[in-house]
Amino acid sequence: MDQLPVAGEGTGIYVIDEDYRIVYFNETAKAVCPNLRVGITCYQGICNGDSPCSGCPGMKVDCSHILFYDAVNRQWLELSSGQVEWPGCGRCWLMLFKIVDRQSRSLFYDLTETSVYEELFELNLAENTYKILFHQNGKYVIPAMEGSLDTMCMEVADHMIDPEDRERFLEFWNFDTLSQRLSGENHTIRGEFRKLLVSGEYCWVAQTAVLLRTGEQDKTVIMVFIQDIDQQKKQETAAPDRGGSRLEEKDSMTGLYRYGLFLERAEQFLREKRGIRFSMVAIDIEHFKLFNEWFGEEAGDRFLISIAEQLKEVEKQCDSMAGYMGGDDFAIIIPRDESVLGNLERGIKHFVKQYGGSAGFLPAFGVYEIEDWNLSVSMMYDRASIALSTVKGNYLNRTGRYDAGMKKKMEDDQVLLSEVQRALDNREFIFYAQPQCNMLTGKIIGLESLVRWNHPVRGIVQPGEFIPLLESNGFITNLDLYVWDMVCGRLHDWIAAGHKPIPIAVNVSRIDIYSMNVTNTFAELTSRYEIDPALLAIEITESAYAEDYNLIRQVVIDLRNAGFTVFMDDFGSGYSSLNMLKDVNVDVIKIDTKFLDMNEYSQNRGMGILETIVRMARLTQLRVIAEGVEKKEQVDFLRNVGCIYGQGYYYYRPMPIEQFEPLLLHEENVDYRGIQAHQLEELRLEDLVNKDVTSEAILNNMLGGMALYDVCGEKIELLSVNEGYYRVTGCNPIDLEERRKFIMAQIHEDDQGKVLELFEAACRNPLKGSEGIIRRYRLSGELMWISLRIFFLKERDDHRLFYGSVSDVTKVKRQEERLASSQRILADVLNINGDEGAFEPQMLKTAGESIQLQNDELEFLDSGVPGGFHCCRWTEDMELLYVSRRFLEILGITGRELEEEYQNQMVSLIHPGDRDRVLSAVMAEKQTVYSLEFRMRTKTGYVWIRYQARRKHWNGSTFLYGVILDIDEIMALRQEIKECRKRLEELERCRPVETDLLTGLHNRETGIPLMKEWISRRRVQPSALALFRFHGFPEVNEALGQVSGDRILVNSVEKLKSFFREEDIVCRISGYEILVLCKNIGSRDMRRKLEQLMADMKMELSLESAKIRPSINAGYVMAADGSTDFDDLYKKAEKALEMASSQGKGICLRCGEDIVD
Repeated sequence: MDQLPVAGEGTGIYVIDEDYRIVYFNETAKAVCPNLRVGITCYQGICNGDSPCSGCPGMKVDCSHILFYDAVNRQWLELSSGQVEWPGCGRCWLMLFKIVDRQSRSLFYDLTETSVYEELFELNLAENTYKILFHQNGKYVIPAMEGSLDTMCMEVADHMIDPEDRERFLEFWNFDTLSQRLSGENHTIRGEFRKLLVSGEYCWVAQTAVLLRTGEQDKTVIMVFIQDIDQQKKQETAAPDRGGSRLEEKDSMTGLYRYGLFLERAEQFLREKRGIRFSMVAIDIEHFKLFNEWFGEEAGDRFLISIAEQLKEVEKQCDSMAGYMGGDDFAIIIPRDESVLGNLERGIKHFVKQYGGSAGFLPAFGVYEIEDWNLSVSMMYDRASIALSTVKGNYLNRTGRYDAGMKKKMEDDQVLLSEVQRALDNREFIFYAQPQCNMLTGKIIGLESLVRWNHPVRGIVQPGEFIPLLESNGFITNLDLYVWDMVCGRLHDWIAAGHKPIPIAVNVSRIDIYSMNVTNTFAELTSRYEIDPALLAIEITESAYAEDYNLIRQVVIDLRNAGFTVFMDDFGSGYSSLNMLKDVNVDVIKIDTKFLDMNEYSQNRGMGILETIVRMARLTQLRVIAEGVEKKEQVDFLRNVGCIYGQGYYYYRPMPIEQFEPLLLHEENVDYRGIQAHQLEELRLEDLVNKDVTSEAILNNMLGGMALYDVCGEKIELLSVNEGYYRVTGCNPIDLEERRKFIMAQIHEDDQGKVLELFEAACRNPLKGSEGIIRRYRLSGELMWISLRIFFLKERDDHRLFYGSVSDVTKVKRQEERLASSQRILADVLNINGDEGAFEPQMLKTAGESIQLQNDELEFLDSGVPGGFHCCRWTEDMELLYVSRRFLEILGITGRELEEEYQNQMVSLIHPGDRDRVLSAVMAEKQTVYSLEFRMRTKTGYVWIRYQARRKHWNGSTFLYGVILDIDEIMALRQEIKECRKRLEELERCRPVETDLLTGLHNRETGIPLMKEWISRRRVQPSALALFRFHGFPEVNEALGQVSGDRILVNSVEKLKSFFREEDIVCRISGYEILVLCKNIGSRDMRRKLEQLMADMKMELSLESAKIRPSINAGYVMAADGSTDFDDLYKKAEKALEMASSQGKGICLRCGEDIVD
């Protein structure tokens, strides 16, 4: 593929075939040339001609920039071209053009290699007209801005040219011979004359006339550049022996060779140095336009001159050649020596430091190490420029080096660019939405729209694969307009369906702002779709502010005045973020949690930066939302510093419309108030301790026990305490003074190591501190439990100062001990662990109407056991000694009725049909634990109960004690399930099974015939057969149970299936093997799809259990790799799978490429 031109914002594109017929054009091209339509010739649609234009500038093999005058529409175009394979049309020409700004004084630089000129004229010989496109105010006396060419020439000769130069001037502008003189090789002529200044003096100028092509035949347009050369002429006069022509070779500002002459001299330079190792270096100043705006054009010129001086210094020190390529671009050929490039970079950095040392204005370098001496110098410079483009925006690495892969990437990018154009026409782009949440409640407060490409072959393509390319080529605006329209349309449909809307954010790029009136565009969209502007949030990246602060600031003001909410996206990623915060006029800033993704040494610093940003934003009444929230620790920290809104994988991943709209239907998931700026004022400790607000007594009651500790090694000294400390510990100031240096002696010996560890943990986490419960002795010798919370304050001379808070938790711990005792009894009763229980029945006796328990533990069983507790003798009548209230409630009887009607005999309550079975079970000598289901009598009939009991021998007697549970509803459901299962079995016998019951995929009997049938009919279409095998599920089932194992398997299969399209055939051919036929897919796309699948599946499976990690392997074969017979393809895929499984977990191999068939 030929090297193709690169498009920028506002670029018109059209494609023509070898017969000059138009096969594609974009909206920009249509706007410039209204007659364009597919099928007509380019000379009809653009030039209004009836035959191809002679010497058409676009039909060149190279892609150099050409200035082209479109006479039909009377405008200048900058044209680039290249050849490309266009789908369905074969070899075509891709044309890219932009309208030239006639007021730009640098755009015509390539025509004359003139970097500075004071006047620019456009002459039309055929129409005898002229226009002044540019002139420097207040310098020269000038004619009218446009008019008759003949009249203007005579007026200038008579009144604006030194009389001594008048005849030479008229001879130079002899229109009878001008066309012939301009027909030479360079289409350029040059004359020098003295021109009248506004001051009344004369100044030497160079007038350069350049013949340009036009859009109509037999039309001649000439550009004329007027440049001040007065200083040069004076130098020539002062030193005529030096040769004045040398000055004309160099750029007047930088003193370096101009673009064209540099390329020419560099060719000669390299011919003479053939065999020596050289590098071509391209140099560009990043954000140079912003530098000029911030510091002024004079400072910008000094910057360029400074770089030129650095390059001249290199020329003096070593064998090299430098050139000025126009704008803020330079080139230099240097020996292949790293020290030369390093010294150059350091020298330029030194100049930048005069202006605050901002990294944003440092030069970027692109290096091409000259290996192919047959390349032209122009191609060498192009390759260095390609390398330079890879490091723009990277402030850590400022030097890019060319490799062959860069050219291949450019070619791939151009193919992708043509696919994007087709995708826009075919409406293949869709939008996902990622919810934004209130991190205190988990409720959704808004959405952000994120574009996805639903590719017909590759499936869902992530934005990282195409957004950077579209941004760098200026096509992002087309995609953004498409997405904005789609989002507004969907929002309108949601409201029209009667649903309550929430705001949704869309992204706006810097290029969008440059290429359109963004405010008018959004106003038109909201008007057309009848939606409130407040429902549309506009996200603009912080880097856009850095590029053109004044422009972006005005756009934000206009958007807010129109009712839109404006977000500053990626806040904190730029190099001037905190400085910008005080002047920013947006509604919300989005901060990235990347500050928290640091190592243990820098994390505290990152947390401090994030906390500072949040607090500064709150002080300026800016709302804040954090993006990239993925961990609970991040949520806790953000909430702690006052940021309560977040967006990220911790809450929701980006999801398609069919997933997020049902989520919003449930109003309990949504907080319609959105992101609120006004919240309850945060309590500040300095206000709390103000003597005018609280007394010391109140503070002691509020804060509890507090102490300051000095720790040196394992020695802990108590420095000071508050009144609350004495109340908690039961100590007093006098006794504590005696003991404060030996505080560890008051800690239970088993907890002394734990105390030391608490202090160490507080050091490791100064923000959260540490907390634990320890045992401590009171003055009386009584043991108490205290909760100790410690925070590290500072360190000096191996002594570390800590703040600690203490509270008495003795009651809580004793309650926990009683509860633990009760739970041991419950475990014994319910046979949770099957061991012999520690509970021995206490003395039981009858009291009044019921049988009472005589200890606290059994009182707990009376109220806390999930069922009816009872205790009876191990006899055939099962005499009841105690029953709980719940026991009586289940049966619907009272204690008196139990005694009078059933004589306290449990056997009398059992259904006659179940008695023999129950007695046989409970009276068996060998068994001591029972779990039975039978019917028991109630006031209204019989109910099914589950009986769980244990036999115990105590003090010469044997007892049964346990619980009864009402399972009447469960038994009814069991019966219903049984009947349903019976009907289902009858239905299943009546029809063949087509799907796998567990996963819902095709089963082997259905899926394989479908695959065979498709392959036999579509032999010429590319396809792939992939076989996947899950490993480790038997271990999962054994550890977690079959139900959990099946759930994990189903989730894994669903994840796997999501990578394939609806038309692909996916079937489960055995327990842990999945077979997939991917239709209409090439080998490269299949490889990319499987690489992504294997990476994502590895992550998905590893999350299921920290100890048990199932894995997946895959083998596949392309139908084009051999036979299209299904059985043969299956054997090859199986062979690749076996080889992958033998190499380890998570391996995917292709038969015919990764392994030999």
